[in-house]
Amino acid sequence: MGRHSKDDVQRIGPRLWARYLKRHFKCSSLAPLNAQLLLPITPFEVFAFAENPPPLPLRLAPKILERAHDLGRSPDGAYTPEIHGSDAKSGEPARFNLYDRITQRVPDSKYWLLKEIEPFLYGGPPSIDMTVRLLHDLLADLDLVLVEDAAIASWECLDLEGVRAAEMDTVIALSDGELPEYVALVYALCHACVWQLPPRIEDRLSNSLLFLCPQVATNFVTFLQSENFDFGDDLASDLLVSLFEGAIAIGERGVRSVRHDQQLLLPDLTGRLVLAPNTEATRRSISCLTEQVDLRRSLRHSWPKYRASIAAGQEIHRASKAGPGPAEAAQQLANAVSSLPALLKARARRVLGEYRHRNHSGCTPSPAAFFSFGCTH
Repeated sequence: MGRHSKDDVQRIGPRLWARYLKRHFKCSSLAPLNAQLLLPITPFEVFAFAENPPPLPLRLAPKILERAHDLGRSPDGAYTPEIHGSDAKSGEPARFNLYDRITQRVPDSKYWLLKEIEPFLYGGPPSIDMTVRLLHDLLADLDLVLVEDAAIASWECLDLEGVRAAEMDTVIALSDGELPEYVALVYALCHACVWQLPPRIEDRLSNSLLFLCPQVATNFVTFLQSENFDFGDDLASDLLVSLFEGAIAIGERGVRSVRHDQQLLLPDLTGRLVLAPNTEATRRSISCLTEQVDLRRSLRHSWPKYRASIAAGQEIHRASKAGPGPAEAAQQLANAVSSLPALLKARARRVLGEYRHRNHSGCTPSPAAFFSFGCTH
């Protein structure tokens, strides 16, 4: 596969973003979108496609979105001229950020510009600082929490099979790759893991994530081709090649990514990959299990003493009723993680569903493949 230039890669996102908008509003052309989505947003606007704000006559709508759809020009910059109005000083047309304006009206279009995936597509991963900030932003936006190794270590002592099932649920949830934010999340997790654990035969998680990246990329591109995205073979090939090259670059050079901010808190990705819905109950369960690991460490990893400490912790819990005990916390966390595939599927159905008025300004790889690098203890 040939390497693509940076300019070629930068054109993919804008073209896909414009195609998403056409599909979302079930438009055969860009004219209805140009006639309404470019108009200024008024205070307290309740957007309704083809109704509010009242669109321009199609013959008067400027061909602005064609720049993204046909030419791959990025809409993310304050250089699109307003249809009406000019700058008071220069007399030139006032300019606005087309991407910001449209995402305010169509929030689900946010990730289709591929801004979050682009840093991994230029032949080398970004700085680890950028990846970690991206990972934090994605988890917050998706309302997920990463269960870090301290809690998982305690969970494994209580229910090893439950932890393995939770890891499988996480992979199932991420592997479909129907949304660009899911692809970006997998690549960010992979880069953060490789940076902490350079891939070697014994590094189960980093190798497994490096295997998952191209699988998710293939699923995403296959899905785009199978749906009504007007996603031709050339565009699909360009995106898939770039994603594959990005995964290879993470494996080869991710460990050497620059770290500028030494105070930035990196997620602990050195054991198992488990994501859970970010709820109060989930956070309490993780906190309880993490405290048990701290207790185990204080007992010098003595298994009999640790088993006794768990029993003592359960007794204290029954007496105080202040929060879940370790066994209960493990079960609550397992239940939360088991809902993850359905949760991400529901988001995909909403984002990919046809437009309905709201008040607001492929093939799936076998999850068993993820564990082909010896993912059992």
